[in-house]
Order: sequence, then structure tokens, then C-alpha cells
Amino acid sequence: MNILGPLIILAPVLVALYLCEWQVVIAFFIAILIVPFIFIFLIDLFQQKPMGFNGVLETGFMFFIIGIPLYFILILPIYYILKSTSMPMIYSFPASVSVIMLITYTFITTKPWDFKTALVVIACSVVHAYFIIWLISKFKAITF
Repeated sequence: MNILGPLIILAPVLVALYLCEWQVVIAFFIAILIVPFIFIFLIDLFQQKPMGFNGVLETGFMFFIIGIPLYFILILPIYYILKSTSMPMIYSFPASVSVIMLITYTFITTKPWDFKTALVVIACSVVHAYFIIWLISKFKAITF
């Protein structure tokens, strides 16, 4: 069994655990893991030809694998930059995540996208950002 692949994928998480607060890293990791599965499951409920449970798992896992480097390399530093400024996190963090996701989607898509697609990307980004902020607030309440 090759262990190099999972180590490369999880390397940003391990580096973040070393450099950042554990509450923030765990909140990011949980949000990256859970949110794609929930969104894909909800979207699949309203499809005429659903993917099925295995399709939802495979697609969610694909977003999870892409999300780890994206969130831990790009968005986690932005979280700390915004945290060090006087800008309110409740507005600036979701806006920053939305901009990064729109730029990322523009780079990875091969087909033209419309206003509806942009709204879906922004909505998912905002929900993701607020979920991360909420998780961080819950984990910060835990002290050892």
C-alpha cells in the first residue's frame, strides 16, 4: 500500500497543525470534509437522474481532496490576515472565501458559466465560511 499519496494530500493539514491553533485547523478540516457531502447530497435529491449514494460519496471525496490544499494553503492564511486587521470577520472572511472560490472556479472550469453558477459558488462559499467561523467559536470554548 502506497502511503505517499495520502501524506502529500494531508501535508498542508500537518503543517497547519504545527503553525496554527488546533481549533482553527480542526474547524477548517471538518468544514472541508462535511460541507461538500451535504451540498452534493442536497443537490442530488433534486436531480432527475440521481447519482446514488456511491456517486455522492465519490464526488464529495473529490471536493474534499481538492479542498484541503485550497483551504489550507490559500484561505487559512487569509483567515489569519483578516483576524489581525480591524475588519469584522463576519463580513470579510465570507467575502474573501467567495472571491477565492470564484477565481478558482474560473481557472478550473472548461465551459462558460453564467449568473446562476456564480450564485451557487458564492452561496456555497458563504455557507462554508460561516460554518468555519461557527466551528472555530465552538472549538475555542474548549480549553485544556
